[in-house]
Amino acid sequence: MARKKYFRAEVALISLTVAVLILFTSIITYRLIQEHGDATIGGENSDSNDNGNNATDSEDETGDDVNIDKPNTGSAHPTSRFIDLQPIVNSWVATTNRQVGLVIYDLDHDLVAADYQPNRIFDIASVYKLFYVYDGYRQIASGVENLNDYFTTSTDYRAGSYTIGECLDLAIRESYNGCADPLRDDNKRSLRVQRIIDELDLKQTANLGLESTANDLTKLLKLYYYHEDLPETLWYRIADSMLNQPPTLVAADTEYDWRQGLPSGFSSQAKVYNKVGWSWSGDSWTTYADAAIVEFPDSDRHYTIVVLTKNFPSYTPITKLGALIEKAISDGSAT
Repeated sequence: MARKKYFRAEVALISLTVAVLILFTSIITYRLIQEHGDATIGGENSDSNDNGNNATDSEDETGDDVNIDKPNTGSAHPTSRFIDLQPIVNSWVATTNRQVGLVIYDLDHDLVAADYQPNRIFDIASVYKLFYVYDGYRQIASGVENLNDYFTTSTDYRAGSYTIGECLDLAIRESYNGCADPLRDDNKRSLRVQRIIDELDLKQTANLGLESTANDLTKLLKLYYYHEDLPETLWYRIADSMLNQPPTLVAADTEYDWRQGLPSGFSSQAKVYNKVGWSWSGDSWTTYADAAIVEFPDSDRHYTIVVLTKNFPSYTPITKLGALIEKAISDGSAT
C-alpha cells in the first residue's frame, strides 16, 4: 500500500510539473505573439520611414523646382511644337541681293529654325559692343569692378562723366561710342574679350568682334540668354538696355533710330532685345546688322535672330523679315 501511495504521489507530482510546464509554455507563447505583433507594428513604422524617404524625395523635387525660377533657361520638354522657318527665310532671301548671313535659333527646342549663309563673314559694326558689355558685367559680377566706379569723360554730343555701369548701358542702349571706344582701347578688356571669343569657340570672329558670322553671333546671344555667370540684377539691366532704346539725337539734324530694322517688324506682342550695327555710305547700308533675342510671351517661345547684310539700299527688307517671322510663328502656334 505504501508503494501505491508513493506511486500516486509521484504521478501527481509529474502531472503538476506537466501542468506548470504547459502554463509556462503558454505564457512564453503569449509573449512571443505579443512580440510578433510589435514586430508587425515595427514594419508599419518602416513603411512610415519609407514615407519619410518619399517626403525627402519630394523635398528634393521641390528643390529642383527652384530651377524654374532661373529665367530663360528654356524647357527640356517644351509643350509647343518646333516650327520650321526655313521656307520663310528662303522666300525672303529670294527678294534680296543675297548678301546676307542669317540664323534663326529656337531656344526652346535647341534647334536652328532657319539659316542662310550662316558662316559667311561680315563686318558687324557696333554689334561688336556686345562682347565688351558682357565682359564688363562679368567683371562687376565677380566684384572686380563696381557699377558706380568712374570710367570715362566724353566731350561729344553726350559730354559728361560716366561710370562703368552707365557706359555698359549706353554702349547698348544708344550704341554710344563715347563709352565703347574707351572699353575697346583698354588692353586688359580686349584680352578678356578675346578669351570670350575663344571660350565660345568663335572660329570666324576676328578683330575683337568687328568681323563675325551669324553662327558665331548666335553663340554669343545664347551666352546672353542663359547668362549663368551673372546675377539676375545685372541681367535685368542688360535686358532693359536691349529692349528700351529711344531714338538718339546725335546732332541738331541727326537722329538715330535703333529700332528701325528688325525690331520694327515685330508687333507689340513680341519683346525684341536687340543690338544693331550699321554703316551708311551715302546711298546704301554698307553694313546693316541686327542681333536679337526675341520673346513671344503669349506662346512662351524664345528665339535668337541674327541678320547680317552688306550693301543693302534700305533696311526695309530686314523690317519685313521680322514681320514674316512673327506671322509664321503665330500661325504655327495656332495649329
